[in-house]
Amino acid sequence: EGDTSVARRLADVLDVDLDRRIVIPHGVAAVGNVREVGGPIREVLLAAGVAPDDLGERMRDAFRRAPDGPLVPLGDVTATMAALAADGCRLGIATADGRGNTMRELAVLEIDRYVDEVRCGDDDGAVKPDPEVLWSICRAWSLDPQDVTYVGDSWADLRCARAAEVRFVAVGDLGAPPPDLPDGAPDAVVADIGELR
Repeated sequence: EGDTSVARRLADVLDVDLDRRIVIPHGVAAVGNVREVGGPIREVLLAAGVAPDDLGERMRDAFRRAPDGPLVPLGDVTATMAALAADGCRLGIATADGRGNTMRELAVLEIDRYVDEVRCGDDDGAVKPDPEVLWSICRAWSLDPQDVTYVGDSWADLRCARAAEVRFVAVGDLGAPPPDLPDGAPDAVVADIGELR
């Protein structure tokens, strides 16, 4: 709070460009789950002298007060989800974002009624990119992973899909794959979500 050097260190570890006011695509803040984002924040704050006993509550308070970023869907998400649901597709969400923000965004996009399962980064248990997140949805729906298609917009999404052995459709250009990602090509690429209909 008020310490620009701490803000700069936080931006660096979270892959946020403060000068341009953007989250760097595929960086920690963009694709990291709550634990992956919280760990670096905790380390920076402890190094800045925040008392360990106060750390948890200060972090929770900061997350609660942080404004939601602009919601920019990659295509007509509402019409696409409605069409897929009408075709008999079961729809689920696996995200690294927190549940509160995720449920607000689903309501804003008016797609919450089409989504049968939601797995979030602050849920108990496995979090994305752990394949257990997708396997738990498969079990809930009594589906074999080979009968599931995961749609995402990041290499973390593809990593999760490959580990779970489900098909992966990339939305938009993911850029160059990270060198440690096996089988770095998506099964299909669409320019925006509307192409899934």
